[in-house]
Amino acid sequence: MRETRRHIAALVRTARQRQRLTQEQLAEKIERSSVSISKLERRLVMPEIDTVIRIAHALGLDLAEFDPDRRPPVHASPERAAREAQVTQVIRDLTDRDLMVVIDLIESFRRHGGGGRNGR
Repeated sequence: MRETRRHIAALVRTARQRQRLTQEQLAEKIERSSVSISKLERRLVMPEIDTVIRIAHALGLDLAEFDPDRRPPVHASPERAAREAQVTQVIRDLTDRDLMVVIDLIESFRRHGGGGRNGR
């Protein structure tokens, strides 16, 4: 449960910040209190499903992104979970052509020793 809270907190914080929303603005969009958003992002509470649905809609996230089976492995640090959520958001904003360029760059990076699973 702790890992799920960590994943959801990182996902919400990253998506919210990417859209340059304050906790108060997000709270207003989903008709919840800013205190509830703060608690969620600090991993103090697990949101109810209706709150997850509202957050997903407000931030343009797919509900599957909240799925515990899609989160980083248990051994992943909170920082890695946040970075992976950030990458997901960046990718969403790319054109199809730019996405293909990014994929090619990543594959080239991996092929030429740019770090593996435990790399930099």
